[in-house]
Amino acid sequence: MIVSYVVLHYLTAEDTIKCVRSILNNVIPFSKAESHIIIVDNASPNDSYKKLEEEFGNNKAITLLKNKTNLGFAKGNNVGFLYAKKELNSDFILLLN
Repeated sequence: MIVSYVVLHYLTAEDTIKCVRSILNNVIPFSKAESHIIIVDNASPNDSYKKLEEEFGNNKAITLLKNKTNLGFAKGNNVGFLYAKKELNSDFILLLN
């Protein structure tokens, strides 16, 4: 069983980092499923995506996606959802913001 957590990100790297760390520390260690986190940057115009790359770029359980344009809340989440479904074949997908 594969569980994916999609985190939609825009501008505030600190909030996204806290959210992802919380999943890594408080959820995944207690799960019996294979787990993966997908962070979708919704075309942040600042350096927050770079901060996320520095923090999580080497973690194999995390995928960073960057939208070319801001797709809004629903379509931004859809990018992560479709990646989880088609690329990872996830059985369960949780959308977080």
